Amino acid sequence: MKKLKIVLMSLTLAISSSSLLIACKTPSNKESQDKRFDLETIASQSAIVSPFTTSELSVKQLIVEKLLYITSLNLVENEDFIFTKYTPMSESYNGSVIVNATSNNSKIKNSKEFVIQNSYFKSKN
Repeated sequence: MKKLKIVLMSLTLAISSSSLLIACKTPSNKESQDKRFDLETIASQSAIVSPFTTSELSVKQLIVEKLLYITSLNLVENEDFIFTKYTPMSESYNGSVIVNATSNNSKIKNSKEFVIQNSYFKSKN
C-alpha cells in the first residue's frame, strides 16, 4: 500500500509539472511574432494631410512623407503599400485615400484612411 501511494504521488507530481510547462510555454503563433508596423494604430489626427495643390501626385507624396515620419521606415509604393479609393478634395469637402499594406511586405500591415484637407481652396480665398 505504501508503494502504491508513492507511485501515485510521483505520478501526480509528474502530471502537474508537465501541465505547468505547457501552460508557461511562449505562444509560437505567427501573430505574436509579427513585428510589422500596424497602420491601423495611426491616430486619426495624424492621418490628415493638407496639400497646397490639387495634384494627386502631390497628395500621395505628402502621405509617403507622413508615413516616413510616423513609422521611421523607408516605404516604397507598390512594394510595401498601395493607394486605393482616392477621392479628390474640392472646395466644399475634404478628400480621402486609403493606404493598404501589400500582402508580401515585411514592414507594415493593415490599412489606414488618410483625409485630404482642402487647404488649397482655403488659401486661394
